[in-house]
Amino acid sequence: MQKETSEIKILYLIDNSKLGGVQKYIYYLISGLSYNYKKYLLCPNDGDFFSIFKRLNINLIESNLNFAVIPRIIALLKKEKIKLIHANLGKAKLISGIIKKLYPNIKIIFTEHFENPSHLVLENKTLYGTFSKFVHKRLINHIDSYIAISDSVKNMLVEKEGVPERKISKIYNGVPISYQKITNRATDNGKKKILFCAGRLSMEKGYHHVIKSLKILTEKKLGYDLNLIISGIGKEEKTLKTLANSLGLIDKVKFTGFISDIYNMLEKVDIFIQPSLTEGLGIAILEAMSMGIPVIASDCGGIKEILKDGINGFLVPPGAEKLIAEKVVELLLDNNKFDSISKEAVKTVKENFSLTKMINQTEKCYIKLLTNV
Repeated sequence: MQKETSEIKILYLIDNSKLGGVQKYIYYLISGLSYNYKKYLLCPNDGDFFSIFKRLNINLIESNLNFAVIPRIIALLKKEKIKLIHANLGKAKLISGIIKKLYPNIKIIFTEHFENPSHLVLENKTLYGTFSKFVHKRLINHIDSYIAISDSVKNMLVEKEGVPERKISKIYNGVPISYQKITNRATDNGKKKILFCAGRLSMEKGYHHVIKSLKILTEKKLGYDLNLIISGIGKEEKTLKTLANSLGLIDKVKFTGFISDIYNMLEKVDIFIQPSLTEGLGIAILEAMSMGIPVIASDCGGIKEILKDGINGFLVPPGAEKLIAEKVVELLLDNNKFDSISKEAVKTVKENFSLTKMINQTEKCYIKLLTNV
């Protein structure tokens, strides 16, 4: 039986190194694990996060995830005596499942980050979607353990994927709390106020709704200089810029692209808005809350497991542009409410969504899997 204090070798697999919550999850997890682990990360050099992964004290292997890399991975597992693969995203799950079939000695753990994975969204709509769903169903027996980042994701795995509940551990995403530099933003910045969104610029993130909400706010003539900053990259960027221009907001909406130091940006922010149409949990939400920034977010997926409406943030129905605007106004005009939500947000992260808690729970999953306890 392997002792908890002995060195454990883990290979992390991820589909891409583009900006996203999954990449942040990997970064936070690897950087926070104890020295008992020797960590390997295999991923493509196809995004801004690859340079961030280079900062980690790990064996970073640059490679695309495809069928051709499978022999290379198996050779690495044997040479380095790696006992565990931790896979993230669909391709990594597929490759890991095949590796398990060819090399049964390896243990596979997979973290599901989405309440609507692409193979479920596409099922019965395209031949690829139907095939992909079939493949993922077949993989269940080859994945030893699953981590679900929220109850919403766990329910999806059980009800839609058919994963046995005994295989699943719910472990909320966690963020560092050492970055906290909390100030009372209710009276900061004078009349200039910064609304902020961060994440992948894709349709399901719903950023077009925030831009439309800003238009509503500017028409109210509140006496504030309201500006919206959207951080991230993705294929919706051109569409979002066109929308902002058509609404006469081109000078009020700024697209920053990829930001490596999100906490430095959050220092300048007054209100964080997450208008997602679907969301597994939301690391960006937790990062904002850890800094005491009030959050307005969609009542969907795992977000409702973080936010208690009116207590530590505001929940609104997905796409509710007028309601988003109303909640912004409430925070701007009610300093006591702003301050109360700010304090409760920090408390929520400390108690339930700290990086330390996430890492401790994940380590327990590793040890249980490797020792068959």
